Amino acid sequence: MSRRDRWIVLFCSLLYVASQANIALMTLPLKPDVLAFQLTFSPASFWSIIDAWGPNGVALYRAHMPFDMLHPLIYGALGILTVNRTPLFAPFSPDTRRLISLILPVAGGFDLIENGCHLYLLAQGHAAGAWIIPFSGSCSAIKWTLAGLFTIMLALSCGWFLLKSLTTRH
Repeated sequence: MSRRDRWIVLFCSLLYVASQANIALMTLPLKPDVLAFQLTFSPASFWSIIDAWGPNGVALYRAHMPFDMLHPLIYGALGILTVNRTPLFAPFSPDTRRLISLILPVAGGFDLIENGCHLYLLAQGHAAGAWIIPFSGSCSAIKWTLAGLFTIMLALSCGWFLLKSLTTRH
C-alpha cells in the first residue's frame, strides 16, 4: 500500500466518521429513532412516527437531509477505496474484489432512493401513494443488509490480515 493510498483511505475514513457522527448527533433527539423510521413498512406506522416527532422533529429530520444525501457517496467511496487501495481484501480473487467493492456504492444507491422517498412523502403528506412506504422500507432493509455484509467481509479480511501479519513475523 503506497503512502498516497494510505492518506486517501485515511482521509475518506475520517470524512465517513465525521459524516456519520454529524448525522447521528443531528437525529439523536428523534423518538422513535431514525432506524425505526427507515425500516417502517406500513403507512400507519410511518405516519404515527411522523406524528410522534411533531413539527419540530420533522423540521430536524428535513434539516439533516442534505448531509444524509452526501453520506452515501462518502461511504460508497470508502468501500471502493478500502477494497482496492488496501491489502485487506488481497486474499480474494479480482472478480470477488470487484463485487465486494460494489457493495457499499449499491447500498448508497438504495439509501438515496430511500431518502428521496422520505422527502417526497413528507412533502405530499398523507395523500402520497401508500405503496411508497413499503418500497422505501425495502430500500432501507437492502441498504442495511448490504452494509452489514460489507462489515462482515471487512472484519473477516482484517482478521485474515492480522493473522497473516502475526504468523509471518517469525
